[in-house]
Amino acid sequence: MYQSATQEVSVTDGETSAITLAMAPDFAEPVITCSDPNAEIWVNGEKKGVGSWNGRLAAGVYKIKASRKSHVDTEKAFTLNAGDNTQIDLDPPTPIYGFLQVASTPFAADIYLDGQKVGTTPKLLNNILIGDHELRIEKNDYATEVRNIKVEENKTTDISVELKNRETIKRTESVRTEENIYTDLASTETGNKAKRHHSAWITFVTLYSYKPRTFLGADVAFGFMISLNKFLFSAEIVTTNFKTIEFKLGLGLYHQ
Repeated sequence: MYQSATQEVSVTDGETSAITLAMAPDFAEPVITCSDPNAEIWVNGEKKGVGSWNGRLAAGVYKIKASRKSHVDTEKAFTLNAGDNTQIDLDPPTPIYGFLQVASTPFAADIYLDGQKVGTTPKLLNNILIGDHELRIEKNDYATEVRNIKVEENKTTDISVELKNRETIKRTESVRTEENIYTDLASTETGNKAKRHHSAWITFVTLYSYKPRTFLGADVAFGFMISLNKFLFSAEIVTTNFKTIEFKLGLGLYHQ
């Protein structure tokens, strides 16, 4: 990247001559800066740096720009000559704004945009950079609401949020749990009723009989039944006029 150099020399017999050639650079070394430290520096479509850049460029015409997301680029066309050490200053990119209207029920909730608190509801937010943002609404005793939103140029994005009370959420979850329990119980009871509606026959066998001297009261019977596959097993204790006590076991089959 240096220009060629020529020089005439005279050589004397028996002597050593020192020859120095000065080669001029065939490039420029510009220093490109932008007052926005977050702006990207681009030269002829190639990203060179952020905020500022300096380096070697061959002599010629260049298109230089400062670029940033959600901004309008600033550009310059520049001619560089060999050996130039030019300072090139670029204007900062121009931000593109939209508007954001945020409301909540109840009001006076904190508004966070991209992690930064920007006020309380209700509020109209001006000068919001276009593009995607994360909106978070917080209020004591209420569940936090998070939304991913998009702001467009010169347009107002309306966001209305109904916050849920934490105690209401807990009660709702408790009710849902109870409903699930009742549903399970109801299903079990339905199944039991279905089993009780099956017709069946049972043979009872008296295992023991006892006759006490005296009893007072009415007739009483205690018993239970267990079903296993198509078999029924039962047990009963029966007293007749409180004069006889009988123990009975039953075995049977049932069918629909």
